[in-house]
Amino acid sequence: MVNECPVTHISLLNVSKSFVNTGCVLSNISIEIKKGDFVVLLGPSGSGKSTLLRLIAGLEADFDGHINFSDAKIFDKSFVFQEPHLMPWRTLLQNTELPLELMKVSKGERVNRATDVLTKVGLKNATHLYPSELSGGMKMRASLARALVAEPELLLMDEPFAALDEHTRFKLSEDLRNLWKQSGMTVVFVTHSVHEACFLANRVLVLSDKPAKIHSDIKINLPDVRTNSLRTESVFSEQLKRVYDSLENTEMNLK
Repeated sequence: MVNECPVTHISLLNVSKSFVNTGCVLSNISIEIKKGDFVVLLGPSGSGKSTLLRLIAGLEADFDGHINFSDAKIFDKSFVFQEPHLMPWRTLLQNTELPLELMKVSKGERVNRATDVLTKVGLKNATHLYPSELSGGMKMRASLARALVAEPELLLMDEPFAALDEHTRFKLSEDLRNLWKQSGMTVVFVTHSVHEACFLANRVLVLSDKPAKIHSDIKINLPDVRTNSLRTESVFSEQLKRVYDSLENTEMNLK
C-alpha cells in the first residue's frame, strides 16, 4: 500500500518482498530518507538492492508493509536504469525531450529545457547526434539528462555507471554529485562499488544477504564539495574502511 506522508520524503515501514521462484528477497525493511539526501544502497550481489529501488519507484507491486511519500505525483520521480534505453530513431535532443512530451509541455519550452540540461551534463555540442553516434559515457549522460529534464524531486539510479571505464565513471560521479548539490533533489543510488558509494553518498545503507535486512546505516563524513582528488586522501580511505568493514560483517552479524 502506498500513501502520502507530509513528514519525510520517503518512509518505508516493515517492507518485505517475495518472488515465486526465489522466495523472500526483502525482510522487514524500515528506513526514512529525508528530502535532499543522497542515499546509496550497497550489499552483496543478489541481496535485493535493485528490488528495493524498484519498490520505491513503483515498478514492483505485491509487497508487504508500507511505502510513504511526502509528494507522490507521477513526474516527481525519475529512474535511471543500468542501460541508457535511448530511442535509436530520435536525436539526443529529442530523446531528452521525451518526458516533457508526455507531460504535454509546449515545444519551445521542451527544447529550451532539454538544451539546458544537456549543457549541464556536458553534451551541449551533441544535441543533433543519434544514439548510434554516441560513446557509452555519452549515452549514460543522455540517460541522466532525460531523467533530470522533468526536474524530479526524487532521482532513482540502478547501477548506471557499472559498464563504464573507470575514468568515465569517476567523471560522471563527480558531475552527478555537483548536479545533486545544485538541484536539491533526493537521490537513491544502487551500486556494488564501495568506492562509488563513499564518493557519492552522504549516507550508505548496507543490506545483508537475502532475505535482505538493513545491516547498517552509515553517515559518510566527507566534505559536501567532492572532486576526484579526494579519492587519494586519507579521509576518503577512512570512510572506505568503515563501509568495507560493515559489508564484510553483514552475514556474520545476522547469524
